[in-house]
Amino acid sequence: GNEKIDFLSIDIEGFEAEALRCFPLDRHSVQAVLIEVNKQPRDHLQAWFLRHGYSLHEIFYNSALTRLGKPYISLLDHLYVRKERLPTYPRARSDLPQSVHDRAMRTT
Repeated sequence: GNEKIDFLSIDIEGFEAEALRCFPLDRHSVQAVLIEVNKQPRDHLQAWFLRHGYSLHEIFYNSALTRLGKPYISLLDHLYVRKERLPTYPRARSDLPQSVHDRAMRTT
């Protein structure tokens, strides 16, 4: 059978693409995937998700980071959702503290 997974979070310090290549999508129906994207080319990950029936739902960033003593925005996580779930999939809570995650951009 095809086991349903509602939410999968992948944050393995630059090895996310390799994990996706090995993930048995034929045995698991994953509804949403939150994936760290700041350690590899984002376009390759996005192409993989599009090929497998997902759309980019939200982008999260952390604004509390600094580089060389100056604040900068680092795109940290992308949330991909199965295309058929997009109309009903909830957005991030607006009451989360900024130090956890800020909403940088929303897509529809």
